[in-house]
Amino acid sequence: METIQASSYTSLSPYSPSKQPSYFSVLDGIINALPSAVHPLQRELLLEALLDDLSSNELPSELKHLLLTAVKTLGRNPISSEILAEDSSLTTLLSYASLPSSSYSSTPPRAVSPSKPRSSLSLPALHRPSSSSPSAPPPHLFGSPSSLEALRILANCLLLHEKARDGLISVGGGEGLVRGLGIEAGSRLGNGKSSKKEDGEPNPPTPEMAFILGRILFLTTARPSPFILKAVDELSILPALVNRLSHPPFPAPPADPTPEILKLTFNILLYYPKLSPDRVPLQHDGSYEIGISGDDGRDDDKGATKSIIGDLWEEKLDCLLEPLLSLLCTYPFPQPALTSLPLPPTLAQTIHALLTFPTSPLATIWSPPPPPPKSTSTSLFTRFTPSRSRSPSPAPELNVAGRLFDLVEALTRPWEAPPQLDEDGIEIGSEDGKGRGKGVKEVEEGLAPLFLVLARACSVEDIRVKVKELIVPDDLDRSADSTPLERRPDVLGRMLRLMLSPVYPQTKIAVGEVFFVLAERNASNMSELVGYGNAAGFLFSKGFTSVPPPTEEPSAPKPPPKPKPTSSPSKSKPSAAPINPMTGLNASASTAMHDTTMTDEEKEREAERLFVLFERMEKNPAVSMGTGGEGGKMKNPVREAVESGKYGELEDVSSRLSLPSEDSSLDATFADRSFSFDVGQTEEVKRQLDLQDERDEAEAIKEMEAHKARKARQKEEAAAAGRG
Repeated sequence: METIQASSYTSLSPYSPSKQPSYFSVLDGIINALPSAVHPLQRELLLEALLDDLSSNELPSELKHLLLTAVKTLGRNPISSEILAEDSSLTTLLSYASLPSSSYSSTPPRAVSPSKPRSSLSLPALHRPSSSSPSAPPPHLFGSPSSLEALRILANCLLLHEKARDGLISVGGGEGLVRGLGIEAGSRLGNGKSSKKEDGEPNPPTPEMAFILGRILFLTTARPSPFILKAVDELSILPALVNRLSHPPFPAPPADPTPEILKLTFNILLYYPKLSPDRVPLQHDGSYEIGISGDDGRDDDKGATKSIIGDLWEEKLDCLLEPLLSLLCTYPFPQPALTSLPLPPTLAQTIHALLTFPTSPLATIWSPPPPPPKSTSTSLFTRFTPSRSRSPSPAPELNVAGRLFDLVEALTRPWEAPPQLDEDGIEIGSEDGKGRGKGVKEVEEGLAPLFLVLARACSVEDIRVKVKELIVPDDLDRSADSTPLERRPDVLGRMLRLMLSPVYPQTKIAVGEVFFVLAERNASNMSELVGYGNAAGFLFSKGFTSVPPPTEEPSAPKPPPKPKPTSSPSKSKPSAAPINPMTGLNASASTAMHDTTMTDEEKEREAERLFVLFERMEKNPAVSMGTGGEGGKMKNPVREAVESGKYGELEDVSSRLSLPSEDSSLDATFADRSFSFDVGQTEEVKRQLDLQDERDEAEAIKEMEAHKARKARQKEEAAAAGRG
């Protein structure tokens, strides 16, 4: 494999029109070469030579576009491409990006690093600019191929070299990036009037350019910095974001800018309230903790450790909620894609951004009030007076509750059937990191944020009522013959199975938050809603370590709901009976399902069975070893009670045998035996027990022989019938 040498390019200097074919040939070889064909040292030298030529006016503009492509190709490898993160290189690239309303200083001569003198490099000639003070390159149009190529180089550089993110802001690139992204914002959001494009005004960015601008701004705002304050307070980034989110491109192009704009929006929503001096704390508005750490997973040295979503807010950001909710409710997606994870990027990033918003201060935006009814009466003057202005058509009503429920219903379909358990009680497929055909990480990243947004939205009373009616309606079938809540195929059953699953720790907490908010943040209400058996784990994590007391009026029946035209297996009969908080079903149903009354014969058989089991355990050395009693051996509690003369104290014996305390059949069970249990006659008791065991064994052998004889006679009779 032929390697690329930096001398193949530097030897072409100085430029002359006759050498232009050689320039094209060498640059094409660099662009099409495999990454392994360029040694790291040669890559560094090539990048320096290419950047020096880009900062001068020696080469024609058509050749400089090829130079930018070569720089982009070499800069994709993070090794030995650190030169792109230097301030002089960033300034050169910004000049070719031609961002609007931005001016950059001329590129200073590139100094040679004292730790790596050029004299030690074995090159025949090092390409240098002809003048010691290169002039600024000629302007390029914003959105031209060269401008787009320069932005691609910047995006790759900021992704691979973190120090370039602060460097790009320090050389003045932030202002041009924000202005380039918001070119269309002024005509739509400034004074509400659109103006014609003036001469010299840059064209609006294409979707591909908006994608790259959003990616670069997302990387520059990945950490709290003063630039975030400047972008909001001085550079008017919020109108640009509102414009982009309110008018996403449909159909989505291959380089869809909307996910990148949403990621930038999330950074602004997360960090600006913590940097702004006008921030206000929020109370009683669920906060969710997330980790903000370095790329290596450790906290950095700048103090960025933890950031809590929703603990602070800034009113300037209120304008972003409505376009985000509109995007959530109106963004089209193919129906088959909803049956599986992951979500489309636009919907996933929209859900992440909505996690940062409070609910109480913005309740009217989360759930706008219905419009007032139109008046049907019109006067004669109004009827015949022509209208001079036509008001814009009202925006479609946002159904946040319905949209979130539809997403939950579609994404939880893999959990529609109850889990298949192995003989150890573990869900099949969960031990290998897969659950219902989905990876744990895939489920956690898709479902957990969705349920958290649903829980946050349910803090608004109107949304809470609607979601509760969709998930746990008043006419939910809780009768005795109904399926337990956690085994039903509807959304309620799927959510409960996720809340009980140990495979998805984040999702189970998020689902618990939804039920907790639906129960008005009351542990007793949540137990009655889904049953304490289902809610116990989540309530324990909330600090409720015991069974919550029932509500004040558990027996007050609810009024029967109005009949609905359609019915489902889980919605059939109104539930007017009090609910058992342990099961979530009707109290009468729970009693019927868990009836523990036993007849006298059943009690006798149970006592006999337990006595025999204890006898076998006592004789088994593997079980009785070190379990207590004299000599470290286990003692039969029934025998111990008999020997101590306390077999008549049925309350103590029955409690140790897990039998009802009023059981009086134990006396009859032992009275029927033909031996005595007087105190002081332990050896006699043992002898009689051994004799009884021998008789039982003899009877069992006799019964077995009789059984074999019957089987033999049946075979003979069958054979005789066949011969006849």
